[in-house]
Amino acid sequence: MQNQQKSKYTNRNVLQKHGVLTAEEAIAKKEANQLKRQAITDKKNATLVRITRNKIKNEYKAHGVTARKLERERKKRVELLQKAKEFIPLELLEPIPDPELSITEADIDLQLRERLISNPAAISLDVDSIPRGAQILGSNNEGEDEFAMQADYISFSGLDFMEWDNFLDADESAEINLF
Repeated sequence: MQNQQKSKYTNRNVLQKHGVLTAEEAIAKKEANQLKRQAITDKKNATLVRITRNKIKNEYKAHGVTARKLERERKKRVELLQKAKEFIPLELLEPIPDPELSITEADIDLQLRERLISNPAAISLDVDSIPRGAQILGSNNEGEDEFAMQADYISFSGLDFMEWDNFLDADESAEINLF
């Protein structure tokens, strides 16, 4: 009995401040506190998703601005070369595409998922709860996603550089040495 009274109380969540607290009231307060904590966590996760999505969009916007600037410069150079009636290099005739116009919401969603998975702050975030707009190209199963396909991937890139001539059978090496 004395050990229980002397032991430190480990739960620091205060339920009762004044007066008597019944078991039903304590359970209701615990549930309310849990819902409040869950709402705060959901709000933080939504903020993290929103900020990450905006960063991705801003990166594409910055790339689009630089691409449009380069395209304007390319057009000016082509016009100057045409006015001077000089040879126009083939690389100047190819237009510079705007990456901001070619991006889709599915691409943004895919990049969002990748960044949230690689982000240590988003470890507690359930990435599967993020809406998925893109299906992986070449996927036979509709429920199969990119991460499941990568789990089965085994890289054999190191085998390309190996010298297979050094791994002869004993019989072949014996025949070579006999003659």
